[in-house]
Amino acid sequence: MYDYEQIYREYDKKVLNYIRTRVSNLQDAEDIHTDVFTKVLQNLNTFDESKASISTWIYTIAHNKVIDFYRVNHESLPLELDTLGEAEPSYEENMGDDTLDILADALAKLSEKDRSIIILSYYGDYTLKETAEKMGISYNSCKMHHKAALEQLKGLLAGQI
Repeated sequence: MYDYEQIYREYDKKVLNYIRTRVSNLQDAEDIHTDVFTKVLQNLNTFDESKASISTWIYTIAHNKVIDFYRVNHESLPLELDTLGEAEPSYEENMGDDTLDILADALAKLSEKDRSIIILSYYGDYTLKETAEKMGISYNSCKMHHKAALEQLKGLLAGQI
């Protein structure tokens, strides 16, 4: 059985940072953060560790709550969320909690454009040409940003994973 207080202490700031990279208004982000941990508390007894790690489960809840926020408020989803749709833990299942946290922190340090290119390319499984079209930029610009983003990620992740 998992201890909610321990989970909250471990993921509180990480989840808020994750949400803040997707929602610009601090009050909205804090409201979503509250919704995430309310859902974690309400469903902790149904969590199945054979399906995903606890961090994958929590980040999936957070991702889906952010999407719900945009849907309820009839706002356009940021490109990175719109193209991914509902989060599915399968792409994260092979990564450990620490690795996911490090990767999320590194992605958050990229510019919005670079982060979107990486997410579309690797999580959305789009080619660079398709990514450029979705983002409304030239293919050459997309290639340049993709290369720069990978170099920046490489530097950010060096020795951490």
